[in-house]
Amino acid sequence: MPSEEMVKKYYFDKSQMLYIPLFRENNMWDRTETLTPNTSIKCITPIGAVSNSLTVDQICMLRAQELASVAKVQNKKLHVFWSGGLDSTTVLLCLMELLPKDGLVVMYTKASLEEYPGFFEARVKDSFASYEFSMACLWGAVEHACNNGIAVTGELADQMFGSVMFMGKSVSELQAPWESFDDGLCKLEKVHNFVQACPTQVNNVAEFLWWFNYATKYQNVQMRMLVDNTVSKLNNNIFHFFDTPEFNSYTVSTPMEVKIPGFSTDNYKKPLRDVIYALSNDADYAYTKPKVRSLVPIYGKYSVKKLAKTIDLHWERSYV
Repeated sequence: MPSEEMVKKYYFDKSQMLYIPLFRENNMWDRTETLTPNTSIKCITPIGAVSNSLTVDQICMLRAQELASVAKVQNKKLHVFWSGGLDSTTVLLCLMELLPKDGLVVMYTKASLEEYPGFFEARVKDSFASYEFSMACLWGAVEHACNNGIAVTGELADQMFGSVMFMGKSVSELQAPWESFDDGLCKLEKVHNFVQACPTQVNNVAEFLWWFNYATKYQNVQMRMLVDNTVSKLNNNIFHFFDTPEFNSYTVSTPMEVKIPGFSTDNYKKPLRDVIYALSNDADYAYTKPKVRSLVPIYGKYSVKKLAKTIDLHWERSYV
């Protein structure tokens, strides 16, 4: 019999649990439950279904309209977390199109200003309210946003459009058959079953890396900004812009050749780059901005020590 402490720490009712730290194995949890079956977590957002998807710009503006409506109904301001990167810049530009000047607050750090030089001065400083915070105190910024309005993030775009593992890989490596990615890993029957669980066919390494990221890391990314505070509730007072059925349908319906044309990492997230250019007319940023990991410091040396051990369906946090 497991000890009472072991029961508390490792055994949970799947119907009541949204989050367990690190999902017990390498920060991943497979939403198809092929690689990590019988995990005590309830899936928040299911894998998307193949359909005749809308274009990215259409989905982005649809999502912006939805969030603007949420803000109006709740009579609250949207507090948009802007890192200066492609994802959060897309989010901010879309919402700027629809929100009045007194309806939006830009949450930023000094690193945001360095990642997209000039944008804050040109588009934010004299037009929208702003709130500067330190990456070391992200938890405090999230609490502030959720207590004073509605937080909006650019999380989950990586899961939609590919993987950070694309970086540094050549075109030929990304175009190679998926089984060539790792001989040891890809020979495993469980991995083959996982690939077959994808709604669309996985042919090459690029598609395999996208599918692995999308299927296994999605829920961890959904929850990682909610684990170090007691006030945030997903899709209530904090929303991830890219966390919608339409984006999930788009990602499983759209070939990698569209998401990353020519399999060149210079074209990574090309559809988002096109949205940014259309809304900003800034070709230099839209088409030359490299991928930067914005959240690494939060969960590294700057991480808050008191993280929730579990979060249940009622957004109750447990620390034991």
